[in-house]
Amino acid sequence: MQITFGRCEGKTCQEVVLKKASYVKWVLGEKASGALLKLQVDMKKLIARLDNRPYVSKCSKAGCTRPVSRLTAYANNDADLYSWCAICDPYSLGANSGKLTVVTSYEDVLNHVTHRCEATNGGYDRLIKAYARSKGLPSRVGAAAAAEFFA
Repeated sequence: MQITFGRCEGKTCQEVVLKKASYVKWVLGEKASGALLKLQVDMKKLIARLDNRPYVSKCSKAGCTRPVSRLTAYANNDADLYSWCAICDPYSLGANSGKLTVVTSYEDVLNHVTHRCEATNGGYDRLIKAYARSKGLPSRVGAAAAAEFFA
């Protein structure tokens, strides 16, 4: 779906979900009808597809080869996510107690930025890109790459 209104007019819904999480957060928080409601429905479907994709990143523990099952984000860090398998424990490897948030979904990432990173628009966008990259998104994404990622 191509967005036909607002600040993301002309962009595809796929591209916006991956790159403009601040806009997605606003759209999903609005009471909607008409075109905005259709956009909300499309965004929710894409987010569910993203959340259901497997992680392709490697566990953050050096030498670990087990599959990643969760990500963590540090308080006041809206740029990086750390990947962990089900066995490796970030706290036993030196993480500061109480400073990590476990994120396993798009919504978890938005909540982390809202509650632990001062809720900046750039923070939402950066951390969602990191989340999507942990699931195989290339580092540079335009409309075609976003469509391919969701295909």
